Amino acid sequence: SENIWKVYDSLSYPTESLVKFFQDVLPGEEKVLSFENVQQQVGGHDCGLFALAFATSLCYGHIPSSLSYDQKSLRNHYVNCIENNEIQRFPSKPKRGSY
Repeated sequence: SENIWKVYDSLSYPTESLVKFFQDVLPGEEKVLSFENVQQQVGGHDCGLFALAFATSLCYGHIPSSLSYDQKSLRNHYVNCIENNEIQRFPSKPKRGSY
């Protein structure tokens, strides 16, 4: 439904803070936030890469919450995309039980 906004957060940012952020940025909007069960990153330096990986997966018609991404390969993959001037799916495989 167009009233549901899906949130793909690899850092497990506090839910209340995100809800308040959306309320402040979009006052008067009646949207439901759905926090999707996506892979959680190790460390705090790859959130941008996960955001790119999630967005790219969506563009390719894949659901980020059904995938497990290879965190160690994300940065090199992104560099290759920039160097080759093309966006390719980020290294991932289906999560167990989500085929």
